[in-house]
Amino acid sequence: MSLPKYVVIDTETTGNAPQDGDNIIQIGAVLMEDDEIIDTFSAYIRPAHSIPPFIMELTGITNEDVEKADSFAGAAKPMLAWLEDAVLVAHNVPFDLSVLNAELSNAGLPVFEGATLDTVECARFMFPTAPGYQLTQLADWLNISHDRPHQADSDAIVTAEIWLAIKRKIETMPVPALQKLMTASKYMQSHLEPVFMQAKNNLRLKESEGIRVVHNIALKSPQEAPAQEAAPDVSLPPLFSRDGYFSEKWSAFEFRKGQQEMADTITSCFTERSHALIEAGPGTGKSLAYLAPAVLHSLAQQEQIVISTYTNALQEQLYDRDIPFLKAMLPYSFNVSILKGRQHYLCLRRFSMQWQEPVATHDEALALAQVTVWLLETQTGDLNELNRAGGDNHAIWQKISSRRATAPGPGSSWFPYCFYERAKKQAAESQIVIVNHALLFSDVKRKNSILPSYERLIIDEAHQIEEAASKHLGADVDYYSFQYLLNKIDAGTGKGSFFKLQLIEEETVHALTDTWYQRRRDHIALLKYECSELFRLLRQICMKNSHSERTDVGRMLYRYEPGGQNGPAWKAAREAVNRLDMIFREEKKEWGVFQQILQKNTVHSDYNEALLTDFQQTADDLSEAFDELAQVTLEQTDDHVYWMEADHKGAANGVSIYKRPLDVSNDLADKLFGAKSSVIMTSATLMVEQSFSYAVSKWGLDDFTPETLYIPSPYSYENRSALLIPSDFPGVRDSTYVEAMADFIYHTASVTDGRVLILFTSFDMLADTYHMLREWDEMNSFTIIAQGIHSGSKSKLLKTFQQNKRTILLGTNAFWEGIDLPGDQLRCLIIARLPFSPPGDPLIHSQMQRIEKQGGNAFQEMSLPQAILRFRQGFGRMIRGHSDRGTVVVLDKRIMKASYGPAFLHSLPDMPVVHKQSDALLNYIHDFYNETN
Repeated sequence: MSLPKYVVIDTETTGNAPQDGDNIIQIGAVLMEDDEIIDTFSAYIRPAHSIPPFIMELTGITNEDVEKADSFAGAAKPMLAWLEDAVLVAHNVPFDLSVLNAELSNAGLPVFEGATLDTVECARFMFPTAPGYQLTQLADWLNISHDRPHQADSDAIVTAEIWLAIKRKIETMPVPALQKLMTASKYMQSHLEPVFMQAKNNLRLKESEGIRVVHNIALKSPQEAPAQEAAPDVSLPPLFSRDGYFSEKWSAFEFRKGQQEMADTITSCFTERSHALIEAGPGTGKSLAYLAPAVLHSLAQQEQIVISTYTNALQEQLYDRDIPFLKAMLPYSFNVSILKGRQHYLCLRRFSMQWQEPVATHDEALALAQVTVWLLETQTGDLNELNRAGGDNHAIWQKISSRRATAPGPGSSWFPYCFYERAKKQAAESQIVIVNHALLFSDVKRKNSILPSYERLIIDEAHQIEEAASKHLGADVDYYSFQYLLNKIDAGTGKGSFFKLQLIEEETVHALTDTWYQRRRDHIALLKYECSELFRLLRQICMKNSHSERTDVGRMLYRYEPGGQNGPAWKAAREAVNRLDMIFREEKKEWGVFQQILQKNTVHSDYNEALLTDFQQTADDLSEAFDELAQVTLEQTDDHVYWMEADHKGAANGVSIYKRPLDVSNDLADKLFGAKSSVIMTSATLMVEQSFSYAVSKWGLDDFTPETLYIPSPYSYENRSALLIPSDFPGVRDSTYVEAMADFIYHTASVTDGRVLILFTSFDMLADTYHMLREWDEMNSFTIIAQGIHSGSKSKLLKTFQQNKRTILLGTNAFWEGIDLPGDQLRCLIIARLPFSPPGDPLIHSQMQRIEKQGGNAFQEMSLPQAILRFRQGFGRMIRGHSDRGTVVVLDKRIMKASYGPAFLHSLPDMPVVHKQSDALLNYIHDFYNETN
């Protein structure tokens, strides 16, 4: 089979709407034959209209560059001859093809109707773990030189290099993987079948080196963890002392007194079976300070130690950076593993089943192709390794992730290749097991049935444990969960598992009548209808009663008490819940009969068993969901708080319902601190007004007398940062406050050339500020990103902020912590107001009410300490490394005027505090920024 001819193009245009008159201003092309670049082409093209300023800034192409250029038909004529019988390749081919054909049509030339290949689409599944799929991101990831982005000739050459990298990888695919990719490609835009056929014809059906084929799925052969050696004689000089072990073995070792104190404290607590609270500021070497003593204690005592973090980023940092360093430094071998919740791992059996189902969408086809390629690379099966097609929440990932009921048993041919079981086995054989807070508290909730047995625990990012514990001891209910589960079972559409099992039963046993099946279809349809109507009613209740209360991302909010609500709407809702529960309980009994008949009488093929276990899992999940629905609508306990949230413009049945415990201190005391020999809790923000008392009380540690240690950050804040407070700003409740803030943001961004982060406590204030900024023409040269207004996750918004130079990011609660913007990525941090929890927050409000009822002072005991901790977390976004510099502006005058203001000021490291008029502060920022440059 001869190789096709490829023409790779890239266009720069006056805009992205050729149907509205946007034109090509530069075109670049690469001619490829026999996988080699034969020729290149580039030309400026004269547009019908002038080039907009933002396009000139993006591309560097000016009106002067194109004013003497030829028209499209004349300038592009040499390249157009290449297109005959060629495959057109572009990075985002739908766009480049649309502008190319618009120009061809305008010139009276035939449009291109041949085969196309989109390198974005192809890269998404051939490079499934790439950090991003923009041209510059892929070029950097593939080590392809790209020194002139947004220049059509350079972009075309880079696109050609990316296509060659994709094609070379396709040619290494084993036949089972190629067969699956050919199936998925039928649902894609790119014309890939000839490429896959060519690769398949050049391969023989055999297991490649390091590749296993299991049930026609090609995957990387599993690597066993190194066998554990006999317990070593762990005897080393002090690790972190000035002339200790690391100073001898590590040429770049830098003695840090706090790091040594932290390691010594942890060693002592492990030995004496006591707990500890350790605040360690940025740059203290906290991770190594707890990892090293944990490893040594584990080896010496032959026991496992669990380390829990809140974020995946810290998990990966520990496993990918700090652990390899320790393995290289220490003279002992040891094993470390990451263990996540079952749903994070791919289930090979469910993945295999999915290939037997019709592909529903383009994103589903991409996801299946992604996993097919990734299975040749992954050892863990952790789905978080993927840059997931369709986003993390797409339904396909739920369909192929591991589930308890569908997990293969030890007798199954799938069992040796079960990623979750492999992860559990590795965890059981490791000295150190790294988990996240969610899994930690799932294990606590399930009475220690998930993690290996352990007595010593280190909790990093410990300031999050109350929230993590609260979530796992509460309940979350929404319509979409019910819709998803009922659609999985659906007996009427032919897509649900019930219908598929019915076909099997009718072909093999036929013990059930048509009337019985019809009743099942009717009841499932009734459940779906009743669910939809119930959540419509609950949303109406939420919207009617929320008044002006909003969450931090702008959702309508309504706090309620399940047993204390009257009125016709609530009465109808309770009746609907009881009706749903009755229908479901009856239906589940009939499903049990159905399952018994199938288990006893049908052919036990792998597909049949997987279908049946998936049906059982879905039924169990529904049962749990209906139980939680009853909890949040019918039952009430005084030690819990209940509330609803709904998007103002959301679906008619789009409402989420939450139940949270008012206090988790007793649960933490009984199930964690009282159950373990030693728990070390560390974070950069644990203290309030130089005391650990708040954390001790909130976490139920009063009876345990934990060790406490404070390690300040070694960063030179006094030389590298400053706290600025305008003296002429209106109060936060003043009607002119938002306008004054928007004006200050604009002038600050103008001085720093962007890279400004503004932290809000209220979505309404964020939205008002954003809309005011957008109204000003002066802001057109800036990219303004607003959480809750621009779609996308926190990480996606953050990535946009990092990738664009003149950017302003407006964020609420999620951005006060857990983001890392080192170096020049952040130049100025603005705090819109002191971060007291909004009075409408249902959990905080209820906790404060309880304090007052008990005779306490809710402001002093809870509201102020929480705000100080939040303030410190927000401030910590500014300086993330020794060389970082930046200014922090607090616009809220209460920090200087209120009686509690000094508590906020004293919570920060020593640094210049400048309290002057706004103009003087802008001059200060100007001088500071120019000094930095």
